[in-house]
Amino acid sequence: MNILLSSAGRRVALTELFRQALRGRGRVIAADADPTAPALYAADKGILVPRADDVAYVPAILGICRAEAVSAIVPLIDTELPTLAQAHDEFRNVGTRLLAAGPDSIETCFDKLQTAAFFERLGIATPQTIPRDARPHPLPAVIKPRRGSSGKGVNIVRTASEVDYWLSNTPDPLIQELLVGPEVTTDVLCDLEGKPVLAVQRERLKTRGGEVERGVTVNYPGITECALRAAEALRSAGVINVQCFLTKRGPLFTEINPRFGGGYPLAHAAGAAFPERIVAMLAREPQPELPAPRAGMVMMRFDQAVFRTREELLT
Repeated sequence: MNILLSSAGRRVALTELFRQALRGRGRVIAADADPTAPALYAADKGILVPRADDVAYVPAILGICRAEAVSAIVPLIDTELPTLAQAHDEFRNVGTRLLAAGPDSIETCFDKLQTAAFFERLGIATPQTIPRDARPHPLPAVIKPRRGSSGKGVNIVRTASEVDYWLSNTPDPLIQELLVGPEVTTDVLCDLEGKPVLAVQRERLKTRGGEVERGVTVNYPGITECALRAAEALRSAGVINVQCFLTKRGPLFTEINPRFGGGYPLAHAAGAAFPERIVAMLAREPQPELPAPRAGMVMMRFDQAVFRTREELLT
């Protein structure tokens, strides 16, 4: 059983967790467009591929799946998901499962206006979210790209003049009321048919570059129920993470990322064991009997480095 982590980038910890989960029963293959992506050198095999926005990307990934007998692809960045999702059938034809949602669900997750409407249809509380030309604007508010990620292009506005400025300087913007309170991410594992299996929550304590640097696992049953309801409706095989803010009005849900979140290692340390569970699914084995994930586990990340000579870099 071989598992391909596509656009592996800096996901060294996740790469190592999948290697541990396989226990020698297969290999972890990491693909990336950048020869200095550290995860390439943490995997059993690293392979260079075109960028995700290149027309040669999907053929390259298909070629790896054929040559390496890949059982499943685990996508790891947003930009590759729409392209890969369109190729679900092509991967199935070569015997590879793409652990990702279908194209419509991916679009729902990436378009924040559609995400807000999706939550509303499910009866899940979400902040007021309006397109750029709608009135009146909530203040204070956040202006962000409709299809942005990793916190890029997000700006807080408190006056009408700030609204006008950032609406003119943000690509395809939307306006969302400013939320105050702890941010909680729920990592949800779904089976191969997209049915939720397990959910683990983590609260962000500190972020850097849009990714959690310090966090703690928590347990809010109401948030879990909403996250599982969203996952059930999306029918996304593999992992998604659902984000909300704990406000005075209760939890308000803002985003869905249809992939492993950057902070997943915290959930794993608490006992989530998503890689082990994914391996069991692919092998059609019973889910491992493990203790429930533990609340109160704290993650404190720090920088590490991978070293290679220029001659040792992949070409």
